[in-house]
Amino acid sequence: RCITTSSEVNNSDYLKKNDAPEKATEGRARKATRTLSTIQYSPALSKDKSREFMSYFPDIVRELKDKAKQFDYREDGKHFARVLQYNAQGGKKNRGVTTAQTFELIAAKSDLTEENRRLAIYLGWCVELLQALFLLMDDIMDGSTTRRGQLCWYKQEDVQLSAVNDGLMIEAGIYQILKKHFSHLDCYVKLLELFHEMTFITTMGQHLDTRSANVDILNFTMELYKTIVLNKTAWYSFYMPVAAAMHLAGYKDDEAFRQARTILLEIGYFFQIQDDFLDCYGDLFVWFGKKSTRLVRAAAIKLSQELFSMIHRPEHALVTRVQEGTETQVFKSKFIGWDEIIAVDFTRTAQSVAKTGADLTKWAKKQDTKADLAALFMPRQAAMTLTEATQLEEDWNYDLEAMESFVLENKKFVRLPEEELGHFYTEECYVFLCRYCVPGDEDDD
Repeated sequence: RCITTSSEVNNSDYLKKNDAPEKATEGRARKATRTLSTIQYSPALSKDKSREFMSYFPDIVRELKDKAKQFDYREDGKHFARVLQYNAQGGKKNRGVTTAQTFELIAAKSDLTEENRRLAIYLGWCVELLQALFLLMDDIMDGSTTRRGQLCWYKQEDVQLSAVNDGLMIEAGIYQILKKHFSHLDCYVKLLELFHEMTFITTMGQHLDTRSANVDILNFTMELYKTIVLNKTAWYSFYMPVAAAMHLAGYKDDEAFRQARTILLEIGYFFQIQDDFLDCYGDLFVWFGKKSTRLVRAAAIKLSQELFSMIHRPEHALVTRVQEGTETQVFKSKFIGWDEIIAVDFTRTAQSVAKTGADLTKWAKKQDTKADLAALFMPRQAAMTLTEATQLEEDWNYDLEAMESFVLENKKFVRLPEEELGHFYTEECYVFLCRYCVPGDEDDD
């Protein structure tokens, strides 16, 4: 590993070489009552820091695997190692790297030793393991299919609901790491309290999020939204990495933690609002099945354009056409779990869809009528085979020599594709050019 031995700390408490040194007593007093200062630092995580952080992951896995060996005589901890490698290795590692970098930014220069940097990275990995636990459990509760471009852990054939226990193993692993590397430090108890507190708050946020899924939109208030966002995301994603680094750096002033908490929770709230906004008001995707006709495709594009214009969207928002079998990774990441195909009348307007919903079958069941409206949206009767159609054509059109089919598109007649012969759709205009054999008058002779 290449661990840098220098760190430029842009902190109001940091003394440059040319500054006069303070008295030891004043330095100790200031260190005990230090408040957060404004740090001018780029929010982007450097690649070097990320690589350095990731280089410690094999050590984390090895330590927890060795611990599991003591109690897992059948697999020697291999399953635990697999759980960690599958669930904790992906992602950007923003929380973990932020923990390590925050320590380097706020710690006293004398504390920036190689050992303390190593401890900061280990502490960051404890935060990442907690993140892995939350994501694993969230996927189970939401019934998700993929996470970070791969199948969710509980969707593995040999895992399924035993993933719940795997999540508990990850959580237990956090405290094994903390005990081994931090139990000799004064901040050990504070770190334990921090992890327990963040776990409690986040699980309460997850509970509110799950319970509010079925709340009527009129009863879903901004107060409820903010409570869910703060509890489920902001506390552990933004406050926890900084608070953990502050404990490791020796901060003891409650006012410093209060200031950090106030600022970071607001940042976390803003982050989630921005993320939700982009999800709701971003791009639209128009997905076509392989067997969809030109009429259905044109109507789908028309409907998507109406939906696109119903609300104000960012200038970069797009309507993207996606055909079955050629889906992009962006599309897959958003809709890979979607497999419900409903019968929709694409000639309807966006206002009509908003009023009754896309699935008219469900809407019809709620209406007080004896008519079987659902029958109107049943799939079309399957077309006869080519052999049967050919035989029928020969029997009924014995004098027909040739026929060409055309359909009206953009005020011009174009040839009808061969695969659409025999299929007719409402509001389409078809023309058939036929040539018949007209026998001449027979001679009486």
